[in-house]
Amino acid sequence: MEYIRAGIAHMKEAKPVQSVLVRTGLFSLFASAFWALLPLIASPHGPIGYGILLGSFGTGALAGAAILQPLRHKTDINALIAGATIIFAAAVVAFASVYEVSLLCVVLFAAGMSWIIMLASLNISAQQMSPSWLRARSLSMYLLVLQGGMAAGSAFWGALASNYGVPLALRIAGIGLLLGLTTIKRHRLNTGLVPICT
Repeated sequence: MEYIRAGIAHMKEAKPVQSVLVRTGLFSLFASAFWALLPLIASPHGPIGYGILLGSFGTGALAGAAILQPLRHKTDINALIAGATIIFAAAVVAFASVYEVSLLCVVLFAAGMSWIIMLASLNISAQQMSPSWLRARSLSMYLLVLQGGMAAGSAFWGALASNYGVPLALRIAGIGLLLGLTTIKRHRLNTGLVPICT
């Protein structure tokens, strides 16, 4: 219990930890609409269409992983995350009004590329936001926020889509992703170790 209390105290006192958790929570909450509603968008195209769409997403993720390292050397992590968020938000909004498989593949490719850049950047920040002796506890909080946001968001977007339609839910999620960027000024991320709080 002493170690858990130390981790919680560190989270309350360390601004970098709070920033990572806030940015992660906002992204996962709104981005979860994509995964929650993807089966509904893909359902008219059958199992093969669904597989093709997931393959397009995976190909985009591979492309994102390939360009991530060069981008990290040239771009500030906050600008990198902002760019990836804008692309992902655009893909989510486009998802609401695109119905042809070929166009959906393009949307899924862009979503996969921006998704991997976003998550990798958040993971880097999460791993370096605390001193080594608190890193495991900080990472557990990060994963709780990430997975908790996905779980809660999926339930919310499913309920919203049931009552008001899938296109509206996706548009709201896309707008929410963009509005989340307004937190950058107050919750900037860095990739350097933070000092130990006393």
